[in-house]
Amino acid sequence: MPATLKNTLALAAAAIALTGCYGPGGPGYSADMYTYVSDEWHPYTITLFDSRTGEALWSVDVPVGQQLVMRFNEGMGPNQFKPDLMAWGLMESGRRTGPIPNNVPVPGPAVRRVEMKLRPTPEMPGALTAPVASGAPMQVYQPPAAPAPAPAQPARSTAPAPQPTESAPPSQPAEPPPAPPEKPKDQTPPPPPIDLPGQGAKKPGE
Repeated sequence: MPATLKNTLALAAAAIALTGCYGPGGPGYSADMYTYVSDEWHPYTITLFDSRTGEALWSVDVPVGQQLVMRFNEGMGPNQFKPDLMAWGLMESGRRTGPIPNNVPVPGPAVRRVEMKLRPTPEMPGALTAPVASGAPMQVYQPPAAPAPAPAQPARSTAPAPQPTESAPPSQPAEPPPAPPEKPKDQTPPPPPIDLPGQGAKKPGE
């Protein structure tokens, strides 16, 4: 066999191994890959949940006549809460190979859950007019924060409360002692002079 043909076959085999072989139930080997095909009586909505929080991380309505291919790649996620990466793509029903262009960070296999739900039937091809993918796939899960501790209450003192004291009235300047009363002056008029004969008038006491 020519070397060129061998190289071509090797490249084709590598491409098939990379993209996988799609079909209901998976490729038939342990690849953590799944395919969901929608038809008029089986229109599927696929939702991925985080079982730790019950949050729907990602959801897609698979249109009638198309199939959803999902493949989980271990250890390719952004952090410890979403350590894996899920590749997914929509394509025509019955397609066996092809690229899977979309990627979503997801939790590990022990805590993620995929649910399949049937929409009302029958659903005609082309009935979906809204975008088929929904959710917030690029948000990184953060663990719930611990509640903040309640502020400590100040200890109550058992000592009796101080009683208000009456303030002394402001000191008044000392008043000088009252002055002694003045002695009243003798206002009795003097007696009239006594006229003695031959001696002239004399005042009493002369």
